[in-house]
Amino acid sequence: MAPLLFDLAVLYRALAFGVDGDLDVREADAVRAALESWVPDQDPAGVDHAIREAALVDVGVVGLGAVLERIGRRLDGPARARVLADLHRVAAADGRVTQGEDHLIDFVRRALGHDA
Repeated sequence: MAPLLFDLAVLYRALAFGVDGDLDVREADAVRAALESWVPDQDPAGVDHAIREAALVDVGVVGLGAVLERIGRRLDGPARARVLADLHRVAAADGRVTQGEDHLIDFVRRALGHDA
């Protein structure tokens, strides 16, 4: 499994599940679709593995900041903007974007250097 795919899975899952403690099936589908788009030629089992491994990560212990630092080092500006767009799609997948999801997306935006 690619380290970037794993870090993205941790981040996307933190948004979809960690903010409200509920992983709606539509959010789970949006997470899977977003991750698959990062590795279009990879066997879907690799994405499944990344999602399973991400579910084992307690971002409160590991630190979302560390995950974002690694993502930021690996991605250029357009790819960072793509991460933010993915987060917006995941948050909206269940038909509502909570205040907590908005706050997390804003935190990620600042951490990735997109203050606008």
